[in-house]
Amino acid sequence: MIRSTLRLMARFVGWAVAVALLSFFGTSTLCLAQSDTARLQGTVTDAQDAAVAGATVTVTNVGTGREASVATDEAGFYSVPALQPGHYRVTIAQKGFRKTVRELDLQVAQIAVADFRLGVGEVTESITVEAGSPVIDLADSAIGEVIEGRQVTELPLNGRNFTQLATLVPGVTRGMPSGQATGAGGNSGTCCERPAAAERQLHPRRH
Repeated sequence: MIRSTLRLMARFVGWAVAVALLSFFGTSTLCLAQSDTARLQGTVTDAQDAAVAGATVTVTNVGTGREASVATDEAGFYSVPALQPGHYRVTIAQKGFRKTVRELDLQVAQIAVADFRLGVGEVTESITVEAGSPVIDLADSAIGEVIEGRQVTELPLNGRNFTQLATLVPGVTRGMPSGQATGAGGNSGTCCERPAAAERQLHPRRH
C-alpha cells in the first residue's frame, strides 16, 4: 500500500515538473518573439535590373559603430535582422561594381525595405545615395508613427494622459469626448482614429 502511494506521488510530481517546464519554455519563446528591434531587407541589382549575387551588405549603426554584414543570395536578396532603432549607414560592395553607400533611419519593430542598384566600376569607387527611394514597410500592412522620447518627457500633458500624444500625428483625433477612449484611469479603449479609420501605432523611441 505504501509503495503504491509513493509511486502515485512520484508520478504526480513528475507530471507537475513536466508541465512547469513546458510553461516556462513556452513563455520564454513568446517573450523572445516579441521584439522591438528592426529588420532591414531588400534587393541588390545592376543597371539592367539583373540580380547581383554575393554582394556584401554592411549595415553600420552611426551612433554606436556596431556593424552587421550579410551577403546577397542568388536572387540578390538580403536581410539583416535584430537592428536597434537608430540612424544607419548601409554599404553595398561587389567586385566589378562601384561601392554604394546610403544612410537611413530604422524605427522600433520596423521591417524596412531598401533596394539598391549598382553601377559598373571599381570597388574603390564610391557612390553616396543622397536621395534614393524611401525606405518602406512592404512586409507590414500597419501604418505606424514614432513619438520621440524627448516629446514624451517634455511636452506638457494634461494629467499625463498618454492619448494626447496621438494628436501629434497629422490627421489623428482622440474620438468622442464623452466616449471611453479618454486614457484616464488606465482606460485606453480605442483612443485614436483618423478620418479614414486607418490604424495608427505609436512607438516611443528608446535612447
